[in-house]
Amino acid sequence: MTKISEGRRRQILAEALTDARVRAEAKGHPFAIESRGDFEAIFTVTQPPDHWLHKRLTIQSLGLWAPVWWYATRKGDTPKRYRLEVDDEGDLSITRRRRG
Repeated sequence: MTKISEGRRRQILAEALTDARVRAEAKGHPFAIESRGDFEAIFTVTQPPDHWLHKRLTIQSLGLWAPVWWYATRKGDTPKRYRLEVDDEGDLSITRRRRG
């Protein structure tokens, strides 16, 4: 395997963060970078409940899903945290971070 330069790794990370920001903002979801190092970053995308999905599940379950939809609506937007990392070979990995 071939290692790439640190400058190229930084560039790959910057491009990936820009792409993530563009994708989130295109859907109307707020985007924030929590922390950023040379080759890794943690960012948050805040997403509202998926009302289309909840509506469909409520109809298909003949109303049994309605309390879940109500709770999701009252709970509000959900921030989702992700970790983006570029390794020595220039491979990009993104993982969803859970609480804790």
